[in-house]
Amino acid sequence: MKNGREVTGHPGRVETSEHNGVFTLTIFELWAIDEGEYTCQAYNHFGYSNTSCRLKVGAPPRIEHIPSELHLPEGDNSKVKVKWSGDLPFEVEIFKDGKKVSETHKFKMTVFDEFLIIFLREITKDMEGRYTVKVSNESGTAEGSFHLYISGVPSAPIGPLDVSHVSNHTCQLAWHPPEYDGGSRVTHYVVERRDVKFEHWIVISSFCKSTSYTVQGLSEGEEYLFRVRAANANGSGPPLEGVNPVKAKAPYDVPSPPGVPEISEVGGDFVHLSWERPEQDGGSRVKGYWVEKREVGMNVWQRVNQFIHNATQLNIDHLIEGRKYEFRIFAENEAGLSQPSSNSQSVVVRDPEEPQPPEIIQPLKTQQCVENKNARFACKVTGCPKPKVTWLKGARELFDSAKHEIIVTGNLYELVIKGVFGEDEDTYTCR
Repeated sequence: MKNGREVTGHPGRVETSEHNGVFTLTIFELWAIDEGEYTCQAYNHFGYSNTSCRLKVGAPPRIEHIPSELHLPEGDNSKVKVKWSGDLPFEVEIFKDGKKVSETHKFKMTVFDEFLIIFLREITKDMEGRYTVKVSNESGTAEGSFHLYISGVPSAPIGPLDVSHVSNHTCQLAWHPPEYDGGSRVTHYVVERRDVKFEHWIVISSFCKSTSYTVQGLSEGEEYLFRVRAANANGSGPPLEGVNPVKAKAPYDVPSPPGVPEISEVGGDFVHLSWERPEQDGGSRVKGYWVEKREVGMNVWQRVNQFIHNATQLNIDHLIEGRKYEFRIFAENEAGLSQPSSNSQSVVVRDPEEPQPPEIIQPLKTQQCVENKNARFACKVTGCPKPKVTWLKGARELFDSAKHEIIVTGNLYELVIKGVFGEDEDTYTCR
């Protein structure tokens, strides 16, 4: 009987049986309505005998909520909540990779009636693993598991930090991904630069998504250091730093100065210049030349050509007749202007056909000679028409002979005395 009422058979779910004087009531697929007081009554002609017991239908534990996996950053604090249902009381145990876990100052748990909270403090990499929560009561046991993944910041990118394509204001950086991503995918890189004259770093890209970056905005002639950090969801890791400072400059140098400009022709308002190319082009083709002029005695130079000049000669006009000028040349390539050439010989601008009195522009110099050797005197004389030059030894005029050779080259006048000896010592005059 159940609660005083006779239990009738339910084929397939409730059965009664007898074997060797042992009477058995079996209930299959126990339901909540089956709970109650059951009595077994035996009787014959002489009377009755009863025995009773109480059937309590219990609810075994069932895990209602547990995360399948957790990704937590290294060094952080976090908590995990696990919920279940069933009859009280419960016994709760936690296992990590099959081994029972005891509480520490970093791992603590608080058990409530129907849920558990696990507190994780100062998370470290060794806390990573598979955790199993085992809940038990009088009616049974239930288990649930979750995997804890510990992630941190990435390691430094793999070097070297390559610097290429350096120009006046830009350069190209390149590196390799870090060996360790911190347990979380690398999302970007942080690129920084520092002027060697200062201590602080400046972020020039806070979200570079590739392993190369074009740096812009450098100041020409300044030196810089660069560094790169890999970053993931947990933050940025240690930097990869460049070894040597990088100077912002063109990949080639300016040319060496051109040759000294030579004056090949002078007119009433012009001068014709020519010069030699620079000995070194600085690694970049010379694009052309700039010519400057100034009056002798003045400090200010004036540029002659409005546009860059390709040839190594130039006719300079619009000069003021009677004034003395000098000239200098600059060469230019992709890196910029060279240093100026040496100044040309100064020249007075005048019409070569205009009558001019003779002028000695290179006087004679005193000579010291070895006996039986030749002595040579030279001077430069200008004038229009071309002046007639007379050589004198003392007061005696000299002529071209076996002893004395007179040579005229342009405005250069020379006297050669052959096989000198004591009697040749005297004062020589070019008149």
